[in-house]
Amino acid sequence: ELRAAIPAGQGGRYLAPAVLGYILREHLYGTNLDLKRLSVQELRPIALSYLKPKHLTVLTFCLSATLTLRFVAMLLRAFVGWRGGTPVEDLLDYHFDPLHHNYLALYLLSAVALIFAQVTHHWNRCEWRWQRWAALADMMLLVLYLVIMGSRSGLVILALLAVAGMAYLALVRKRWVATCIVLAGLTLFVGITYKALPELYWRIVYSAQQMAAGKNGDSRQTVWACGLEVLRGHELFGLGSGGYWDALYDSYVAHDFAEGYTHEQFDTHNQYLETTLATGVVGLAVLLAIVVLPVWWALRRKSRNLSLVLFSIVYAGCIFFEATFSRQMGLLFVPWWYALLLTIPEHEVGAARIKT
Repeated sequence: ELRAAIPAGQGGRYLAPAVLGYILREHLYGTNLDLKRLSVQELRPIALSYLKPKHLTVLTFCLSATLTLRFVAMLLRAFVGWRGGTPVEDLLDYHFDPLHHNYLALYLLSAVALIFAQVTHHWNRCEWRWQRWAALADMMLLVLYLVIMGSRSGLVILALLAVAGMAYLALVRKRWVATCIVLAGLTLFVGITYKALPELYWRIVYSAQQMAAGKNGDSRQTVWACGLEVLRGHELFGLGSGGYWDALYDSYVAHDFAEGYTHEQFDTHNQYLETTLATGVVGLAVLLAIVVLPVWWALRRKSRNLSLVLFSIVYAGCIFFEATFSRQMGLLFVPWWYALLLTIPEHEVGAARIKT
């Protein structure tokens, strides 16, 4: 019955798209599809047949290797500066790496999330003997990179990511020992880095002290207050894309925001607020759908695409602290990875599964 259904164009009822695509492009089982004239419905399974889970692994470690090499380069740069007499505190935090820290945190956290998902997947299948330990070591280097550059938003999102990872190990995989090891490892890591270089955490401590004293712990609080003030009365449809800049600038001046940021190109540093200012709650609903729907889609599937869930957590957190739609560093990176993770479920592509 299956062999007869495939040439008749009914193979999609029984086969996974990637398997059907392989059969169609290789002209197996009596199929004779013209590959130069394909409809969208015919093109999708054929395109999926070229994608394999190992491609996701390769791209993940290309990303992590690039960031690790950058970390080594920045360490050498800091070492040269230290040998030249520069104080240690002037080599850390925002002095350590000139790249925009919010976007660098996005790249680092994405790499950490994807490595964790890959290692977990292969560990459960008893694969990757020494490679998984090397991957975990690389992941810890990237976490150290994040700590040294002093990104407060990055550390907050890292904490959320750690909670999500431990929840997955404990609640989904029932790996209580692994969960305790991860928790103990993170606690030890934070303790050692704080003991060795307490300067790494001074920005977080300072912000917490300011907020406890009833003051703004970060310039973002002033920016967000200005944005909410401009939004008042335009909640439904916003002020239009680009139409809110003058009002936002006037609000900066009214709040005496004299920190060098009172110019028309300083955005709200919050994509949720930025989208609402431009398009109102209607646009905000679309943005929330972009963030939430991939997580819902990944969790409801039997395979549970952990990479997609963790990446969505990273992105949802990063756009709370940065308007990523305003720079190509965010516009190019995030949609590309979303498209890849939505197209290549970790456990399904390339697996010859027959629907029952």
